[in-house]
Amino acid sequence: MFKPSEILELAEELRASAHIAIATVYGCQYLLTWNCRHIANAELYQAIRRVVGQYGYEAPGLCTPEELMGEEEL
Repeated sequence: MFKPSEILELAEELRASAHIAIATVYGCQYLLTWNCRHIANAELYQAIRRVVGQYGYEAPGLCTPEELMGEEEL
């Protein structure tokens, strides 16, 4: 079920990419991105979690594809 009003409200509150709001509202476990300046940024993650929590959601893990895949054993 598409929830545009919740997504837009959360995205505005986050003042960040709507990608975070979409992944949050739909309950995604991870949001993969190469955008380490505005999305997969450890310094911003605490603020993102706080805002998302105020809306009753749990923030997805924000990481690059490399971080999610881990290291391969050789």
